[in-house]
Amino acid sequence: MPHINLLFPFVPSGQFPDAVAELQSNDKFKNLHSFKIRLEKLFYNEGSKYLCVLAEVVSEGEPAGKKATRKVKKKEKEAKQEDALKQLHSILLESFPDCAEPTKEFVPHMTIGNIISHSESQTCQF
Repeated sequence: MPHINLLFPFVPSGQFPDAVAELQSNDKFKNLHSFKIRLEKLFYNEGSKYLCVLAEVVSEGEPAGKKATRKVKKKEKEAKQEDALKQLHSILLESFPDCAEPTKEFVPHMTIGNIISHSESQTCQF
């Protein structure tokens, strides 16, 4: 199932009721606004068991149906939307500090699927 991880490692399933309560009570989430994303280039990442197929997540820019009147306005909007995803990640980390990988920077991406072997990867053309 394709998905975007905002935290890794994950909240342990035994802590889900507490995690839901934390998410519902954190006022910082109320200041976030919806934003659009776009999936860009596909790439592989070798995991411990599989070769993962990933898509880079980038900001969508202007909301659908609206065009920036100036390039500067468009770039400002894209920066705000990129910041929105990183801001969401930061707020989640504040709430769940055990879900941080201190050696890795947050790189927004969507996991598309897993490939069991390198020979299978040869059938995937990007």
